[in-house]
Amino acid sequence: FLTQLLEVPVNKISTLQNFPTILFYKSPPIEAKIGLALGLAVEGLKKPRNPAFNFLRGEFAKQNYRLQAMWSKWKNVAQYAIAALVVLFIYTNLRDSFSVALVERTEEVLKTQAKTVAKLSGKNATDAGIKKYIRENKKRATDLKTLSNIASMNSAMDVLKKITDATPAKNALTLDIRKIHINQTDVSIEGYLNSQRELSLLQQSLNNVAANGKVTTSTSTLSPIINRTSFALSFQVDRGVQKVTK
Repeated sequence: FLTQLLEVPVNKISTLQNFPTILFYKSPPIEAKIGLALGLAVEGLKKPRNPAFNFLRGEFAKQNYRLQAMWSKWKNVAQYAIAALVVLFIYTNLRDSFSVALVERTEEVLKTQAKTVAKLSGKNATDAGIKKYIRENKKRATDLKTLSNIASMNSAMDVLKKITDATPAKNALTLDIRKIHINQTDVSIEGYLNSQRELSLLQQSLNNVAANGKVTTSTSTLSPIINRTSFALSFQVDRGVQKVTK
């Protein structure tokens, strides 16, 4: 086996049998040690070979047993990790290819739709041109919806008619309106009455016109008149305008 492995002739010799005059105890362990000692001595006396013969090869070569033990322990995990890395690399490349193809297909569809629906062509059939077209049409649709809601809005004359209808009859109070201001849903009225009782009656009557059923009194800016009570009332009304939703 050693001859085949080392490619050097190897024979077993019995050193002690060749020297019968040796006078110490003979045994297999001693004979093995004497053979090794003589072999080292002969190698020391021989002329060194150039290059030196290397017996540490093949099965006798130096090996990192710690690395082998680690590989034996984590071999399966390492194989799975490498396989997962390869699959991830393939998936990344495929995904990138699919993304590029999808972007190109989307651009083609957008250009086709821009030409068919929006009548855009050439430099206008780009992402920016399509977004501009959509933005302008959304604004136009919102404006049209706003106009349709405003068209059904109650006019200032309609609000004034509601106030007139809600005001008590002339025999119930003496009302002299000097200022009336209607701004969208806000209404303010200033004028004169004969007493605080008439002011309370007017305020209660206008509660039915107010959107939230509440009429607020404030300090009047009118000049005082003898035997008359100045007043200032403000409230909100429903103009019939619906909120525009996007």
